[in-house]
Amino acid sequence: MINFIKKIARYTLIAMFFSFYVVAILINYKYIDHYIKPLELFDLKKEYKVDANYIATFPDKKELKEYKHRYHIQRVIALLDFKSPILKELLKEEKAVCKSLGIELIYVDISLLNPNPMDYNIVLRLLEEEPKKTLFHSYWFDKRMSMLKEILKVYGKTP
Repeated sequence: MINFIKKIARYTLIAMFFSFYVVAILINYKYIDHYIKPLELFDLKKEYKVDANYIATFPDKKELKEYKHRYHIQRVIALLDFKSPILKELLKEEKAVCKSLGIELIYVDISLLNPNPMDYNIVLRLLEEEPKKTLFHSYWFDKRMSMLKEILKVYGKTP
């Protein structure tokens, strides 16, 4: 009987510890997310070069500087779904970094779940009117980016 009571006490303490830990993470998620960086945690970063343009997952400050200095990127076009809750803080940071580096930043709202090929006309028009070395990115490398990669291979105008 005493062993049974000890086991119950031990499991109760373990459950309390883990529940406290989970609650602490949920309360502070918006601060923790910047440090965890799920793209790096699971090695989901991808990058492709199509002519003189680059297609990549969401770049951090260090990567944007590298694109600017190593590849001479002059413009960043972000293909994002603005309904996504994770974007607010990331976009503030990206806007500040691009401004400090002198990189033009353009946001294009393209649905994550159901991208429409006609939405890419904006991107193609930008490439035709102002040919610059461009970095295209999205948070995840998803349907939008795969579609963009194929469109750029066929129709892309590059400097």
